[in-house]
Amino acid sequence: MIQLSDEQLNQLGKEALVVIVSSLQDQLLALQSQLDQANAQLSDNNRQIELLTEQIRIMNQRFFGRKSEAAVSEVDGQLSLFDSFNEAEYLKQDSLKEPEITEVVSKR
Repeated sequence: MIQLSDEQLNQLGKEALVVIVSSLQDQLLALQSQLDQANAQLSDNNRQIELLTEQIRIMNQRFFGRKSEAAVSEVDGQLSLFDSFNEAEYLKQDSLKEPEITEVVSKR
């Protein structure tokens, strides 16, 4: 890019100055357009970061929150630490009725 001194600019004709100012305006418009695009992309990136941060916060709350231990104990078929000491009693079905002594004796 050529840089002109004040004296050289004073010696330029009106047409040359018009061309220079027009070129500068075009460059300024192009730079403004690039800046607008960069700002829009930055805004979109910030929105995505906020959404991901919120998702991470919710996931951490689910996995490490107060209710996480209660939710784990409610899972079907999963024993808690205290249930594992008496696994047979935990796994027995409550719907089955214990047979009467007469039934046991009569089957033999």
